Amino acid sequence: MKLSRNLQLIVIPVINEFENLKILLPKILEMSSNADLLVIDDSSTDGTNSLIQEIQANFESRMLYILNQESLGIGGAHLQGLRFASENKYELVATMDGDLTHDPSDIERFIFKMNENPQIDLIIGSRFLPKSRINNWPFLRILLTYAGHLFTMITLQMREDLSSGLRIYRVNAIPRNLLAMEEHIGYEYFALSAYMYKLSNRKISEMDVILNPRGKGNSKLTLTKAVKSIKSTVRLRIFSGQLYLQVKE
Repeated sequence: MKLSRNLQLIVIPVINEFENLKILLPKILEMSSNADLLVIDDSSTDGTNSLIQEIQANFESRMLYILNQESLGIGGAHLQGLRFASENKYELVATMDGDLTHDPSDIERFIFKMNENPQIDLIIGSRFLPKSRINNWPFLRILLTYAGHLFTMITLQMREDLSSGLRIYRVNAIPRNLLAMEEHIGYEYFALSAYMYKLSNRKISEMDVILNPRGKGNSKLTLTKAVKSIKSTVRLRIFSGQLYLQVKE
């Protein structure tokens, strides 16, 4: 896989988001000329591979692609992105959804804040800041979002939006034990990774975001997956002492 000389990487984990990626990917590549774009495809069956090849013909080494032969889960795909950024010596790695809910211009704001504040190790796009807004999301998704936020505040004693996938990481500050985690992991990754930052005394910041309705298709976050994530967060809290020993550096 040929890489450009850019030091910033944008990672988009996807599964069957062909129609949305047709809109999103060219927009990001044209807007973020100083960043490479990596799509991590968790075994899509909708022609995403052909779309990526078409875009790569126009953007050469800046459009990168990993196709998983088996599903790793949303968390596993995010971990792949972090490892890729670390192994290829990027300075910053941003993650966002591929369903059009996240505005690519937010990545530019995050990068600017990171560059202006070298003490920050992780920025999370928060849905719960005063200027943040959620536009026309289904009631169930909003309910799960707020319930999950309340739950992580109580169990992990963290006020950040821990279930948000819109983030930017300073690569050299990613905890080593986070990079070494088991890849097959779902939505619980988001709370777990942020909690590792807390236990490792990394600096976390938040920025306001405006989230839009997803484009085509249905949300991958189901009630079953949400419950599984909550159970994993409970286990995380119970064994937080052991986790601290694992991530202490």
